[in-house]
Amino acid sequence: MPLSAFKGICSKHKEVPLFTAQKSYTLWLEKQKVQYLQQSMSLLAETKLYSKIGVADSISNLKPQQVEVTAQKGDWYKVISDQGTGWIQPSPGKLAVVENMNATAELKDNAYTYKYPDAFSPKGSTLSPQTVQVIGRWSDWLLINTNNGNWWIDGRHIELNSAAEEAAPEIAPEGEVPAA
Repeated sequence: MPLSAFKGICSKHKEVPLFTAQKSYTLWLEKQKVQYLQQSMSLLAETKLYSKIGVADSISNLKPQQVEVTAQKGDWYKVISDQGTGWIQPSPGKLAVVENMNATAELKDNAYTYKYPDAFSPKGSTLSPQTVQVIGRWSDWLLINTNNGNWWIDGRHIELNSAAEEAAPEIAPEGEVPAA
């Protein structure tokens, strides 16, 4: 077959890969078993709420909030929210158990800020090297408090200083008085 024929063949069959991906996902999801959970989690970005898994139309949009996760099937989560009970299919980083913290971190290089802890989430501003207040953590991500609100940064190469360490009095060697 000549190369010139490929363009016509590709345009006629361009929907085949999408159909194959959708069918593969449906088959995978059907094989998943429902796991029952009782876990409070943070919904970190707006997410659609559905009455059932896989329905076309959502019931509503959930704003960021604490939700009670009662079940999981594949990449779907059954939640109890301020708008009722339903199923969500959050993209990576939108649903997490956030550890509350009170620490600072010294940014030695520029750092991007993100709306939620995922490199593909909407970006905020770029922070120049500085000390930042860390108020939460999820996996390798740090939630920081800035003048423009709370933002996430990739914390893989950032060292934390806990507030307790910073506020701790200096301990002098035995017999010496600490400097005032």
